[in-house]
This record gives sequence, C-alpha cells and structure tokens, in this order.
Amino acid sequence: MLYAQKKASSYAPSTACYATVHDVTVREGVPQLGAGMAVSRDGLMALFRGLDPQRTEVASLTPTRVLTQGSRWMVWYCAPSKRRVWFRTSDGIGEQNAEVPLPGLVFAVGPLGWHVFALKSGRRPGASTRLFQVPFYNVWQGGKICTGSTRTPQGDARRDPAAWERAFFESEFTHSNIHNAPLVSYKGGAVAFWKALLRGKKFETFPKDVLIDGGMTLGQFISELNRGLQDE
Repeated sequence: MLYAQKKASSYAPSTACYATVHDVTVREGVPQLGAGMAVSRDGLMALFRGLDPQRTEVASLTPTRVLTQGSRWMVWYCAPSKRRVWFRTSDGIGEQNAEVPLPGLVFAVGPLGWHVFALKSGRRPGASTRLFQVPFYNVWQGGKICTGSTRTPQGDARRDPAAWERAFFESEFTHSNIHNAPLVSYKGGAVAFWKALLRGKKFETFPKDVLIDGGMTLGQFISELNRGLQDE
C-alpha cells in the first residue's frame, strides 16, 4: 500500500510531500497497516506508468470493419445483412420476432454513449458518407441507443463489435424514442413498416428509400466524438 502525506517546507509551505510503502495484514478480520519504508524513485515511476492508460493499452488484432478505435471509443461498420429482431410493443406490432433484411449500419461506443446509424450505401463508409436515422425502436433522434435493461458488454468484450451487436439485436424493441418526427418514410408509419418487414412477404432486401437523413456525415460524427473525448 502506498501512503502519501503533505509535509511543510520552508521553501514551499504545504506543497512538499513524502510517500511510504506499507504491507497490509488482516488480523481477526481487521486490516492493519504494517511498518512503512520510503518509496523509491523507481517505485514511483512504475506507479505512474501503471496509471497512464496509454501505457496499459496492448496491441490486438481488430476486424477490418472497425473504422476507428482507442482505449475510450470504438466505431465500426456492419454490412447489409439479415438478422433476427424481437418486438414487444403496445402500438400494434405486439410480440413478434423474425429474421429481416437490414441496411448497412454504423455503431459507435465512447464518451457520447452508444450510437447506431443507417447507411444507404452497401460499401464501407468514409468521412463524407451520410448517416441516416435507423428504423429501429429504442433509438433517439441523433442515433443514441436507449439501453434500458440491456446488458452491455463488460471487460475485454467491450472491444468486440460482435458483442455490442448481440446486446443490441438480442434485446426487445419496445417503443419508438422519436415522437415529433417520423421514424421512417413509409405510408402508415413505423408500425405499418415493421409489420410488413416482419411478415417477410414484401421486401427481399431492405428498402433504403424509407430511411430519413440523420443530418450529418460520418466525418462530422467523428468530430463530435473527438470533442467528447476532449471534454472528459
């Protein structure tokens, strides 16, 4: 255990300090501090290196679909695919699940929270790629995901895009988080759209014309992410 205490100095009162290292023992359930010894310069430097997150990062292989990643953030791309989605709503969809076609997606986790956006292109996005509001329930305007009771990845799994995708798609969509604007551009709105998609009789691929522009490009979102990192 490292113990530090301020010590008055005739040159700079109340700013000098000394540090000691102690063994901690437990006797009859009570922790006790053992005799201390002055910490060495090498010991302090090792402590400071351990507290630097940039020094504790380790190199690891990442999927090519990861667009940008650091110790505090990750942004990745999902190509258009079919996935099973689950609904439990009171708006007319009710309790249903089905494998449905989905557009390309961009997910992000970091200081701004957990986000997801839709893409009209089936290609890996770049800085100029426009982001669209996803058609999913439980996502606010601007792409932020309402986690509710969803169990988000912890530990090493936080660096695994597939773990975040499972957490998102294996949860139940319960209600739209957008109330003052349409979720999709579709006759009858989001309820009619999802009923058609869940029935699986109308769309072989995701109808990209229903997507509503999210008001920013991927590059602009990355800029917002960087501002969030600076504000932490």
